[in-house]
Amino acid sequence: MTIETKKNSSSFVTKEWNVTGQKEVSYSVQIITNIFNVNNKSLIKNYSTDFKKVIRRIIFVDGNFYNLYSKTISNYFEKNKISHKIIPLPIEESTKNIDYLNVILKHVDDFGLSRRDEPIIVIGGGVLTDIVGFAASIYRRGVPYIKVATTLLCAIDSCVGIKTSINHFGRRSRLGTYFGPLISYIDLSLIKSLPNDEVSSALGEIIKIALIKNKKLFNNIYESSNKLLDTNFYKTNIGSKIINESIFDMLEELHENFEEKILKRCVDFGHTFSPVIEMRSLEDGSVSSLKHGEAVCLDVLMSSCISFNRRLLTKQELNKIFAISKKINMPINHPYIQNVDYLMESLLDATKHRGGSQNLPLPIKIGNYEFFNDIRLADVENGIKTYKKLSN
Repeated sequence: MTIETKKNSSSFVTKEWNVTGQKEVSYSVQIITNIFNVNNKSLIKNYSTDFKKVIRRIIFVDGNFYNLYSKTISNYFEKNKISHKIIPLPIEESTKNIDYLNVILKHVDDFGLSRRDEPIIVIGGGVLTDIVGFAASIYRRGVPYIKVATTLLCAIDSCVGIKTSINHFGRRSRLGTYFGPLISYIDLSLIKSLPNDEVSSALGEIIKIALIKNKKLFNNIYESSNKLLDTNFYKTNIGSKIINESIFDMLEELHENFEEKILKRCVDFGHTFSPVIEMRSLEDGSVSSLKHGEAVCLDVLMSSCISFNRRLLTKQELNKIFAISKKINMPINHPYIQNVDYLMESLLDATKHRGGSQNLPLPIKIGNYEFFNDIRLADVENGIKTYKKLSN
């Protein structure tokens, strides 16, 4: 940190100090096995300088996951003689809000959490890790926390970055912080109980990162499209490779721009048209609710149609993208992805979020992209026409 005393030319300022500092971001993402094996001490490391201090943990767990693993989780902490409190929470995208944030903060405060040496543990998918991470970032101006991914989407997306959030004002992730965990643990054996729609949703994010920057990864996904919904596939060499490359590619894009000071981000691919259609689908009982990865994949398809209409992607490439999406049972006929008003609303909101520029990443061929700032209503309307032809 530097502090510089300056002379100010204004007659109203009597003294001025300019302060410059750097905020370090340091955390670990680990693919691990048998996270709840009693001999695996990863979740109960002593972070205190006082080694005589009793180790305690407060643990927030996704409610559905807890129903399956309650005995396993309890046994882990009991056998290791760790004082703990486990709180199962029924958090989903529609309840990732300020009310549940207050519930989490109340549990943390009642626990009497130590500020630095008792990291909160959150075990769940991206929605739960988002909201508990947000709670950790604002409780006493920031307390440490640890993520344990229980879904494929969390493993390759939420567990990789440092963004925390809740939904507010009818918008997805409108309130949030940049606050990294101590460690993110990914135990792929935990995804074996996921239903197909959860696996499919995660694949939306994997397809996104592959299409925008990794042709080899995209081809591996395309060639494995018949196996992608089988959770056992991710124990194979090619399945493991798909996961590892997805995580690395995401980290490669994030690590020099964690706090989004640069608003041109290729990882925003799939996140221009999707936010509004995702949130509106949760509010509208007359249509199927879209999971986050599903909304992202539909955005990827629409963006690819716009790219094709600009003679960037070839027809063969576009057909491949749609073919994968159909193989993994994406809801490509959802009415909202063909609602021009919602798509334009989302584009305008994304433009505000990106400092007044669209900064829309479009694939110019599989594995490569460029940013565009000239997308107009006609582009979206023509994209919808192309989308309709290929979605049947």
